[in-house]
Amino acid sequence: MKVAIVKTGFTGAVHAKALKHLSGTEVIGIQESTPEKSKRAADQLDPPIPYNDWEPLLADEEVNTFHIATDEEGHQEIALCEAMSQRGETQSWVGF
Repeated sequence: MKVAIVKTGFTGAVHAKALKHLSGTEVIGIQESTPEKSKRAADQLDPPIPYNDWEPLLADEEVNTFHIATDEEGHQEIALCEAMSQRGETQSWVGF
């Protein structure tokens, strides 16, 4: 299963590290609040693709499931867009 994570603050980083230990699971994308943060998170967590925004991440057909670890403000819009794509499965957590 190929996973992408939206926001890698504390909660998203925990998910990324845990997912690395699941057999058959690969984190292939990370998206943060700025391009610099996305690149830094990708370097630290070692997924191949740092995304600058969540829309291209949701459009990536290689991704099977999404972990949305945003704060409440951005959470609903991303989850609804993913649900409307009728692709994959969304695991969403509201980070505080």
